[in-house]
Amino acid sequence: MKKIILILSAALLLGTVKSSAQTLCDSMDVDTAYLDANMLYVEVYNSSTHFIAYPFFTALLDANPYIVMSDTLMIPTFLSVPGDGNNGYTLGSFNGTIAQEATVPLNTVFTGILTINDPNDKSFDCSYPFSFTYGTLNTSVNELTASLVQMFPNPTSGQFTLSLPTDYAEISITDMLGKEVIHTQATQKTMRLHLENNGVYIVYIKTKQGIATRKLIVNH
Repeated sequence: MKKIILILSAALLLGTVKSSAQTLCDSMDVDTAYLDANMLYVEVYNSSTHFIAYPFFTALLDANPYIVMSDTLMIPTFLSVPGDGNNGYTLGSFNGTIAQEATVPLNTVFTGILTINDPNDKSFDCSYPFSFTYGTLNTSVNELTASLVQMFPNPTSGQFTLSLPTDYAEISITDMLGKEVIHTQATQKTMRLHLENNGVYIVYIKTKQGIATRKLIVNH
């Protein structure tokens, strides 16, 4: 009988710990998320009195061709609580590779998950969704149809040709991390370009008639 009581007590205690951790998770959320100076900032609001020394913030963005962040950061301070100097708000900042705003469609919505861990308490593992908008590329300009802008061969071993509707166009090519690898101007309707490295690239073509976005695969 004593063994049964001990097992039941342990089960009840485990249930209490899980319930307590979930309650603490429910007391926090992401207040704001935004980009500034090539950094992603995620601010968390904690409405409880739960204190964490040097918490780990992990930001994971959903797959996208424009922004990739370094995902883990130990906040060099404490998880703020109401009544202290930050009144419950804790800010995390993440380095990464961010495409130029002018190459991202206007007000593109990016989504992700922020996870908070307590390095001294493995039971504390809370995750929160967040989103933000970024990009200034004028999407009101007409999108050029595939018949007006052709790109071949695709996939390519490196060399490829752009066939354009005009003898002047601005061309920008970025990799899937959003890093610009080519920026040039076409002065004729046929433009031959070359990429050295294998990968998937986004090709942006801007003309007076409109804009076009094409995905290019390079496989040597």
